[in-house]
Amino acid sequence: MAFNGSGASITNLVQGTNGTSTQTSSNRNLSGSFVTHLSRSVTVPSGHGAHVLCIGHFPGAYESSNGGYEVRVTVTGSSSITGVTYQNHRGYFDNYAGGMDPVWGFTLGAGSYNFNLQAREHTGNVELNRHSGEDKFMVQAFYVRD
Repeated sequence: MAFNGSGASITNLVQGTNGTSTQTSSNRNLSGSFVTHLSRSVTVPSGHGAHVLCIGHFPGAYESSNGGYEVRVTVTGSSSITGVTYQNHRGYFDNYAGGMDPVWGFTLGAGSYNFNLQAREHTGNVELNRHSGEDKFMVQAFYVRD
């Protein structure tokens, strides 16, 4: 459906956005326990809620022993949430565990939040960031009036 007009009569429009991203050039050896790889913070203003989109970018991880890894996002601060866990395939050639670009979405109320991109091995041995040197984590908040 196309939208035409000024939108002056529409309420609860998105009032603004807050985007933040980070990347690392450091390699991270994983174990069987989740560890925070990258993190970002967002504050949702009073009188607003937010739809938050989190995107991880893993262009390629090093593996040995048929290594594979899992990633998730945890939210701390005004609320505590653990997002769905994504599992990458096991590596099987030339020590390459593959890449992935997982996406999470959260709906939050006003407050301050920390978003933690976490990873762990699910099999074998994995070292994040070693093949590419540019693992990234992006967090975009779309604010709406309450």
